Amino acid sequence: MNKTKNSCFGALVVWWLLLSTPMFSAAETSGQPLDVRILIDISGSMVENDPNNLRIPALNLLIDLLPDDTRAGVWTFGRYVNMLVPYGSVNDQWRTNARRQASKINSLGQRTALGSVLEKSAFDFTISGNGVHPQFILLSDGMADISPELAANIRERNRILNQVLPRFRRQQAPIHTIALSAQADLPLLRQLSMQTQGLSEQVNNADDLMSVFLRIFDTAVPSEQVPIKANAFTIDSHVNEMTVLVFREALAKPIKLISPDGEVFATDSDTRLVTWKSTDKYDLVTIKNPAEGAWVIDGRVQADSRVTVVSDVMLVLENLPVVMFPGQDNRLEAFLNSREGDVNDDEFLQMMNINLTASPDQPGQNLIVAQMVLNGDRFSVPLDHFLNQPGNYTLEVALDGQTFQRRISRTISVQAHISAETTVEGNHYRIRIYANNPAIDVGRSTVTATVKNATVQQSLEFNWNVSGYWQADVGPYADTVTLEPKLDIYLQGALADGITIAPQQLNFPIGSTQPMTMDAEVMVQPEPSPQPNLPPAKFAIETVAEIPKEQALQRQEQRAKEMPATKDNWMNEPSGSDKDSLGIGTMLLWSLPGILVIGGFAVAYVFINRRRAEMNTARDAMEQEIQQLDEAAEARRLENEEQDEAVAVEEEAPVDADELEEPDGPLIDGLLSDDEDFGSLEDLDHFRDDDGKLSEDEEDVFDLGDLSDLSDELEDDKEDSKAP
Repeated sequence: MNKTKNSCFGALVVWWLLLSTPMFSAAETSGQPLDVRILIDISGSMVENDPNNLRIPALNLLIDLLPDDTRAGVWTFGRYVNMLVPYGSVNDQWRTNARRQASKINSLGQRTALGSVLEKSAFDFTISGNGVHPQFILLSDGMADISPELAANIRERNRILNQVLPRFRRQQAPIHTIALSAQADLPLLRQLSMQTQGLSEQVNNADDLMSVFLRIFDTAVPSEQVPIKANAFTIDSHVNEMTVLVFREALAKPIKLISPDGEVFATDSDTRLVTWKSTDKYDLVTIKNPAEGAWVIDGRVQADSRVTVVSDVMLVLENLPVVMFPGQDNRLEAFLNSREGDVNDDEFLQMMNINLTASPDQPGQNLIVAQMVLNGDRFSVPLDHFLNQPGNYTLEVALDGQTFQRRISRTISVQAHISAETTVEGNHYRIRIYANNPAIDVGRSTVTATVKNATVQQSLEFNWNVSGYWQADVGPYADTVTLEPKLDIYLQGALADGITIAPQQLNFPIGSTQPMTMDAEVMVQPEPSPQPNLPPAKFAIETVAEIPKEQALQRQEQRAKEMPATKDNWMNEPSGSDKDSLGIGTMLLWSLPGILVIGGFAVAYVFINRRRAEMNTARDAMEQEIQQLDEAAEARRLENEEQDEAVAVEEEAPVDADELEEPDGPLIDGLLSDDEDFGSLEDLDHFRDDDGKLSEDEEDVFDLGDLSDLSDELEDDKEDSKAP
């Protein structure tokens, strides 16, 4: 397909722009290939959270979009870890096998081995790092669940944060997490992402999986696009290849593409120039050397559709972190790059117009639009002026240069400087406050709190733990208390204002219905003095497992119903030296039902084991009897075979030729043979009389009517001889 080069823009820049491949990421510019590893949860809970198994089409989309020569693999995990798609270089053969293997994804796993899948997919990590910086995409709807025992799961969760996660930080390998349920261990998944500079997404509906996968894919595998406006897009003379991804409504027909010269491309177009993949959800079309000009998409274009290009001209973004913190100085820069280096021709750059659009994921927040300002050969905009509230934002940088257009889409996560977690530890609470921002000066920062209710007011000091958090224990108390933390957080030597944690109510006494883990509400305001970014902190985090939120809410409701009765029992207790203690008699009465229940379980356990042993004994006896019967039948069968062989040997015993008597006439052995030689008629002359006639006696001997009777008799004799 020939290109036309009649645009004034093309004439202005064609002399410099001959680069053949785009700059997808920092890894490519340093000579390292892209490396993407996808980890998919197949635990049994996915039956409820992904009943239609939409993980398969979402994974297939990523498989189709991975560029050639990318290093990639897919792991699934439940109780065990399986390398579903072998790790290797992406090509057509790899994609074919990956799609075939993806169809095997199910929801049959009994556990959730989060730690194991992270370790096994990081098989090539070294202690000091080996220059490989893979991007991990982790999808799960659960928590670290390797055992029915809660204590074992808590140890595994701590092992992930204290031993596994530091390896990823050293390797500079981002973990992008997708929580496919509100019941997932959100604090754990957020820590995995935050500490490795990855994205953390939550999906409450599996129907949104494909869209979220695509957003994370744009971060893990950056690409350059051209914008779609009113079902049309413009291709300039420097584009070597374009890939059109169009999402469409269910049951809608595949799209068609109309080139600038009116040529129509459809699913049956020439495969030498066009690669077309059509599913029930999208069309993915790749065209090499596309014609320059305006292209039209014939069909209804849904959200998330895009046109990705491989171009000699590249729009490059700098200082765009995946994770940033409110109030920190972060100026996004954009520039154009060619084989000759950065484009610095002022006349050419003045033709460019670059706008930034930030779409917050949180409802109720406004769309942010800003124009990037040209300064020298760079366009820039201060992100910290717009992105100052925690949450995920979809950023779109759009360049419009008349006939030259480019678009880059990224997702950025704005995180709070700190986060808090409350866990139940026996008869008291343990409060941990994590330092998320590596710019926090933990040596000067302090965390204190006031614990109070109608009868209690106590000061509490949090101690810094080298694992990366401040920690304090609260309780036990006789009644519910309110915890009011006070934070003095220093960023780069300056006290930051507005970083607070909302007061938290802690219910005492702690019952079995109390949730194990609760996230405290963190309220953060921008600091008055922006602070520069620092590299990620090198510390581990220790924490405990989280109870599913729905179960926690049910427990809280149940606890609320039980509280009045509990208080009445406490009020009726006799006074003593320890007013917070129960009487011995009351304790025995309260423990009696539990003892009876435990005893009942013990009796049932003994009965079941005894019954199981009896059934096993009966089964073994039955199997032994069946085996004996089989052996007897086999013996009888062998005996019969030996008798048959003896009879056959007796029938076939050889006869000495001398014992055979010469027959007087023709020998008929059984049935007559077609080729039997009975001699000529001349042999019958000795039976004739003087007149040449056969005598009556001899005629009777050779009466042909008697031959059939003779044959029947011989046949009967033969059958009788075969009978045993």
